[in-house]
Amino acid sequence: MNRTRGTWRRLTAGLIVALALAAGTGVLAQIAFYNKIALGSTACMFSAGAGTPEAAVVGSPCDLFLRTNGAAGTTLYVKETGVATNTGWFPASTAGGTVGVASGGTGIITYAIGDMLYASAATTFLKLADVSVGSYLRSGGVTTAPLWSTLKIPNAAAQGQVPITTAADTITMLAVGTAGQFLRGAGAAANPTWSTNVFPNTVAQGEVMAATAANTYTNLAVGTAGQLLRSAGAAANVTWSTNVWPNTIAQGELPTATAANTITALAVGTAGQILKSGGAAANVSWATRSDQIHLPAATCDHNAGITLWSAGLGAGYPTETCDVAGTVLYGDLAFSDGATERAVSHVTLPADWTSTVDLVIKWYSAATAGNVVWQVATQCTADGENFQTGAWNAAQDIVDATQGTTLRMNTAAQVGVTMTGCAAGEELWIELMRTPTHLSDTLGAEADFLGMTITIRRTM
Repeated sequence: MNRTRGTWRRLTAGLIVALALAAGTGVLAQIAFYNKIALGSTACMFSAGAGTPEAAVVGSPCDLFLRTNGAAGTTLYVKETGVATNTGWFPASTAGGTVGVASGGTGIITYAIGDMLYASAATTFLKLADVSVGSYLRSGGVTTAPLWSTLKIPNAAAQGQVPITTAADTITMLAVGTAGQFLRGAGAAANPTWSTNVFPNTVAQGEVMAATAANTYTNLAVGTAGQLLRSAGAAANVTWSTNVWPNTIAQGELPTATAANTITALAVGTAGQILKSGGAAANVSWATRSDQIHLPAATCDHNAGITLWSAGLGAGYPTETCDVAGTVLYGDLAFSDGATERAVSHVTLPADWTSTVDLVIKWYSAATAGNVVWQVATQCTADGENFQTGAWNAAQDIVDATQGTTLRMNTAAQVGVTMTGCAAGEELWIELMRTPTHLSDTLGAEADFLGMTITIRRTM
């Protein structure tokens, strides 16, 4: 009896479902007394009710559920997973004939040619309409819909062409240029173009690009270290200079030629020095400025000698004389060979004196052999000091041999006179002596002093 009843229920259910699907929801309302109906001889069950079956209706895979209060896409549910559980129900279709997003569809029935689908939300698809030729699909960013670009780009390009902007939001392919041309900007609101100038494709380290013809650049070979790039004038190529220059130079140094075509940095000179030529085939050099002061020994007044140095009368002082030699009338101080004699003169050291003084003594003698010893001592007096009681520096001996012919000019020099205690601007006192008993004084005759030239080194 139970088996017969079960068979009857399955047969009846099949008929009722068929009638229900054909007649609509009115029939379902009339057969609502069935809670569940088995479909055919299978275990698939058919049921109906209000609300979603998920988490509410127990079923197994292949069961169907009609939701009495469903809408498009949520009226028919299919049990896909879970045996004898109330989960695993999924909407199967909508009344409009479309497949909803929740069922793996799009929810959209019609499309235009060129439309593209995109997700506008987690469970919603929209159509992106097609646009004019050349736009490309670009991302709108995270959580933002994609969109067609405003910028238009070409669909084809030949080898060597370059994409350029020829109008607002429009890319065009620039035709291939000549080998060696470069892409050159034409300024605002103008298209870039290939240059008229042609450049080499390769260059070695140290080479320089130079124009060797109109609109043509060529690599100038590497020059020698220290050469400069030199213009050859209009319509001629630049070249490396023959002159070689130093790579570095310190402040105050001076570039000078130290050999043919070779420039060297002359080291910085001392403040106040001047540049001095060394003559032909010689280097220039720094030289300290010097002033020369000549102190004549004596002069003549009506054939009478008048001393121009301080010298007393009598023993210990040379004798001033006035002599005539041919056409020359001159005065001198005669230092005898019999006793020590001295004479004193003085000059003012300039304010920019550099602490160095040299001197040259001019003298003559009737003797034709032997040495004379001139002794020079110095002292200085500053403003406000007692010049009458100053102490002399130790005398320096200047040994000079007389000429081999009588009455010939002799020159005795002293480089670096002792200047201890002297300063710029002070008065310099110079004492000249001859001591005939000095072991090196072998003249054995009178020595006539004509004058002394003092060289004073100065800054500028």
